[in-house]
Amino acid sequence: MNARRVLEEFDSALSRFHLYQNGLDGIVSLAALSSVASIMLPTVISEFRKTRPNVRMSVKDGFANEVVRYVSDGHVDFGITSFPKAKEHLVCEQIAADILVCICSKSHRFAGMEMVSWNDLTGEDFVAFDPMSSIRISVDRALQIAEIQTGTITEARDIGTVAGLVSADIGVSVVPSLVLPMMQFGDFIQKRLVNPLVEREICLVYDPQTTRPPAAEILMDMLRQGARHGFPIPNGTRWVNDDPTPISAKQCRNRRNSVGTSTPV
Repeated sequence: MNARRVLEEFDSALSRFHLYQNGLDGIVSLAALSSVASIMLPTVISEFRKTRPNVRMSVKDGFANEVVRYVSDGHVDFGITSFPKAKEHLVCEQIAADILVCICSKSHRFAGMEMVSWNDLTGEDFVAFDPMSSIRISVDRALQIAEIQTGTITEARDIGTVAGLVSADIGVSVVPSLVLPMMQFGDFIQKRLVNPLVEREICLVYDPQTTRPPAAEILMDMLRQGARHGFPIPNGTRWVNDDPTPISAKQCRNRRNSVGTSTPV
């Protein structure tokens, strides 16, 4: 190998390193709830790629605790989840929130109501998400606090399955607003769910002791500043303050009451 070839390869490697350091090259790997991965993330990633077209992306979707496990085991740079399972070494930052709403078939008695209260769910046959789902955790805790017993429960893992079962009047259900765009094919009605109004917190989760690629840090900052960037999100969903306070995943889980943020109306 001649000296010119060596210098060319050195210059090329140095150029790639500078691109990596500036967040313009490399791989960003993340894990997220399915609703986040399909509804919130695409617009953010699209904006990110406009100035960083050479950065490769890897997105894993899964249940809340699966997302945390991906982060804890070092398989991804960071995660976006809700109700993260306590892991002392992980940090949690809330970046968004969505409101829980009630969905029912067009023939259900709720269809004629302006809004539905949690107490109205007493005795109603209910279509519930898989116990591993952050949605199930949010809803079960709200029902527990209100001391509400539903009727017969039908469980389903897939968001589309829940939409189909509710549309067929198998039961009513409670879902976060961020999930509704994934259910548009369903023939159901959504109703405001009140007394209290309950929000599900959506959080960044990461290991502060792990070195992440500069591009990953840039994408995380864009998610922290979602409101400032004006990234569109569905009705009933909101970006939180642009300067979230990092806390441990355990504190993130314990600081809330059992259902997240609740506002009586």
